[in-house]
Amino acid sequence: MSISLKSNADGTTGAIQINGTDIVTVTSNGIQQPSVAAVVSAATVDLSSYGNGTVVEITGTTATSAFTMNNGQSLMLVAAGAWPLTYNATTNKIAGGASYTCVAAEAVRVFKTGGVIYTYPALQGVAIGQTWQDVTASRALSASYTNNTGRPITVFVVVTSSGYSGSSGVVVTNDSRDFSQVGTQSIGPGNMGFSVSTVVLPGKTYNATQVSANLYKWLELR
Repeated sequence: MSISLKSNADGTTGAIQINGTDIVTVTSNGIQQPSVAAVVSAATVDLSSYGNGTVVEITGTTATSAFTMNNGQSLMLVAAGAWPLTYNATTNKIAGGASYTCVAAEAVRVFKTGGVIYTYPALQGVAIGQTWQDVTASRALSASYTNNTGRPITVFVVVTSSGYSGSSGVVVTNDSRDFSQVGTQSIGPGNMGFSVSTVVLPGKTYNATQVSANLYKWLELR
């Protein structure tokens, strides 16, 4: 990454640049605060008329799969509410390579270079803005589910082996990868508990299966 200062021909204004793109305007009075605008979300959001560094509030909850921007343009977007972003390799290349849903007040940096628009949501990690939810009543062992939240989620499954003898446990399959905990009750039937947790990326499928056990609790951080 290259950071530089640019001086305009008038000799009184300039800009702070990152990789040759104006990020902040500088005048003889100091750093100029970015202007603020508001745009309603749509399948394609036109941002081409806004100057670099402009903060654009995105209102509405319509999913956006494309932005119209100029090469070298860089903007900060702020979601007014839950705003779905649909991944597109050219017009909305979201960091992480998957669709994503912004939460209220979340900032999103977008810039266009080489004909591709790159999108960087600020709160794309696990646990930020998420809560643990007990989904036991709506989940079943051996059934498959898909993470359609647009964000990574954490799945935590607990099974018990009450009344079983021999090997017992749980296997959680996440995007074709198995995560398991299995144990052996060698002296007759008894009570044993097993648990597995895993992070499921957006758009990925997951399920849980038992080994001589019963579902006790299924929690998801989402």
